[in-house]
Amino acid sequence: IAAMSMAGFEGTDVFVPSVGQGPGSGGSEWKTTLWVHNPGDAEALCQMSFLRRNQPNPNPAMYSFSIPVGDTQLYNEIIPTVFGLTGYGALRITCDTAVVVNSRIFNDPDDDLAQTQGQFFSAIPASFALAVGERTDILGVNQDGDGAFRYNFGFVETTGLPAEIHVTMYDGQGVDLGSRSYQLRGLEPLQFNVSDLGLGSQPTGNGRLHVEVTAGDGAVL
Repeated sequence: IAAMSMAGFEGTDVFVPSVGQGPGSGGSEWKTTLWVHNPGDAEALCQMSFLRRNQPNPNPAMYSFSIPVGDTQLYNEIIPTVFGLTGYGALRITCDTAVVVNSRIFNDPDDDLAQTQGQFFSAIPASFALAVGERTDILGVNQDGDGAFRYNFGFVETTGLPAEIHVTMYDGQGVDLGSRSYQLRGLEPLQFNVSDLGLGSQPTGNGRLHVEVTAGDGAVL
């Protein structure tokens, strides 16, 4: 029997780690498109929360919506059109049945989609979040002297409780280049350029970030 496979993870509580609308580095102008798909056999009743970056979000801006069976809803420039806001952060989508959520955050300085550059994200289930003592590695850190890439990293707390994480960068040979700890408050997204680790603006062209939750009762994506 053939089974359907999605380009992402189904879930009833999922997070899009980086969304936003507004100016960015080097004259860039960022927007976010969101797709929500209901693959189930019943209507999905959902709530979406905008979690602002660099702050806890105990009472975030929220939007309620429903998705018929088999439908995919498209939200262009979701931060102003749905929430009436600008700024950066993360989205949390909770539904009474599992949905699949994809998004794209992109630079669109000339309002010409054909000329945009951006990053595609599949929403991540909250169940994937790391608790204290758990760790992960992020590969492909590339920000070196040729100027071809600018590399940011970020995280979001998923439970409403604080957490501390420790981030260490290694080069391609496994040499420890340096590290830093970060404090997250409840439902707080953070994002940084790799230069925030104190290794200069061009630390490596082939790096790895080792991330571990070292304290707190929260959980982190």
